[in-house]
Amino acid sequence: GSLIIWGLDSNRGEGVYVYNADGSYRTQLGRKGRGPGEYGLILGLYAKAGRVFISDFTGMRLNEYSANDYSFDRTIKFEQWNTDGELIFSNYVIPRNDGNYLLAFSDETQKPGQLEVIFKVMDSEGNSVSVKPVATPSGFAIGTDSKSQGPKPSLPLNFMGSTVTDLSNEDVFYVVSTNEFLVKKYDADGVYQAAFYYPVEGQPFDLEKYLKEKPFTPNARQIRSALNDMNEELPKSSPIIKQVLADDENRIWVSIPAGAERESNEWWVLRESGELVAK
Repeated sequence: GSLIIWGLDSNRGEGVYVYNADGSYRTQLGRKGRGPGEYGLILGLYAKAGRVFISDFTGMRLNEYSANDYSFDRTIKFEQWNTDGELIFSNYVIPRNDGNYLLAFSDETQKPGQLEVIFKVMDSEGNSVSVKPVATPSGFAIGTDSKSQGPKPSLPLNFMGSTVTDLSNEDVFYVVSTNEFLVKKYDADGVYQAAFYYPVEGQPFDLEKYLKEKPFTPNARQIRSALNDMNEELPKSSPIIKQVLADDENRIWVSIPAGAERESNEWWVLRESGELVAK
């Protein structure tokens, strides 16, 4: 019965605010800072199983609050989940309704090219839970022309596609590639269940236009050269999926860029079976 808003205050600082069902203001959830229950740069906001969660990148931690009075409950440091010697926790966490956490890991030895993310379920103490890990493509990266003697960083190319995910109230895991309307469904034990596909085409991809909107990326020559070295081609169309959400009635909401300038979103609402309910 409450509305929780993640936004910016008058000083451009991030904050989380709680409103009652009638629209009246109730309280602020935590506040900016580094102390108990405080946060800096927010990575995610979730409400699950009687709690509200704020993923805090600044403090490298997950803050948990009561959904009854919105008081601070506890903090889990990200380092508690970095217990796998071969994989590195990617600071991406979604709380599950069973009290555990869905976490994204990557292999630090990955080379430029198609990247992969591995989703695992762990408890608050950093112990693995008997849920089958889910591995899925997570994006594409190219190497840089760095002249440093150390490891050369890689840069992601978002237009080559990535992956968006969400959990339902029953901990069903949905995975969607941004380059095609293909929704993959895994049950709470990580077992693949089904996929839903719709033949939606994206707008023609224009590299020069993309670079004008993304100033902090390699230039066109670097991108073309790197892709050529990998025997990869530029995509013919832009990504078509922006976000996926599972609501409290287990419907799946998928957002697609719409309009000539992609300035708005069109939401497709699907049943668990993949049947289209509405746009």
